[in-house]
Formats: sequence, structure tokens, C-alpha cells
Amino acid sequence: MVLFGSEAIIEWPLEGRNRRNAATLIKNICRVAAQGNGSVPLDPFLQILEFGSKDIQKITSQRGRIDIQCPKGPQGKLEGTFLNRGQPMQDTIPRLEMMEATMKIERTVKGRFFASENLLRLTGIQGMVIHKELLKQKNGESVGMSFKVERLILKPVSLAIF
Repeated sequence: MVLFGSEAIIEWPLEGRNRRNAATLIKNICRVAAQGNGSVPLDPFLQILEFGSKDIQKITSQRGRIDIQCPKGPQGKLEGTFLNRGQPMQDTIPRLEMMEATMKIERTVKGRFFASENLLRLTGIQGMVIHKELLKQKNGESVGMSFKVERLILKPVSLAIF
């Protein structure tokens, strides 16, 4: 039995600039995938996750771009593999209420992707873990849980990490 299998670890709606960033990122991944391969910058993902500009600079100086490989197939079949390499790192994910979440990224993060006009789904993700800690109770105790990220679903209206 998989605990919390269908429940998102983190999920939030995207508005304003983040909504535009998500739509642009999905469009860029579709464009690169249609060419068969290429890479996209990591910055838009970090902006959508709502990291500050200093954190984004620090992370992108340590992590490379996201490499997309899409075997040539029938027109419009935008699926394949993705890969991101860089220094292993750990950072707190901003913008969460009632809990702290830390994302741990190994040297190599990889998996499969499926893209369509308004959806990006990353599956079979390897190299990414999120540790969630509920805020400390009055008695000083806190509850922490670690989750291996299995999939990420990005739409222009929302982001969900499972």
C-alpha cells in the first residue's frame, strides 16, 4: 500500500506572472521536444515555485539547464525523457502555510515527461525528495515526513507535486 499515493505533497494555484511563466515554460518544452531534443532553463520552474531572486541565482549557478530528449515519432507526440545535473543541494520551498517543506536534489534528477498545449507531466522522477515538517506544536514537538517525488503536474492554472 502506498501511503498518500494520490494526494499531492504540495499543490497551489498559479496567478498573474506565475500563470504566464507556466504557460511559457510548457510552450518552450513543447517546442524543444518537437525538435527532438534541446534544453530549457531552470529559472522558470524556480519562479513558479516562488523562490526569491537571490535563491534562484544561487540554485541556477549550481544546477544546469533541463535537457529534453524526445525520440522522433508521430507529429504531436511530445513525450520523452528529461535530465538536470548539478551540485547536490537542499533548499526550503517558500509559500507554504502550517508547514515547512525542504526539497533535496541529488546530483542528477531525471525522469520521463509528457507535454501538451496546457499540461506538463513529469513522471518516474529520480533524485528529488521533499521533507515536510508540520509547524511545531505548543509542546515543542513537530511531525516530519519525507516523500520521494514521483510526479509533477504543471498547468498554467496550478502546480502539483506528488
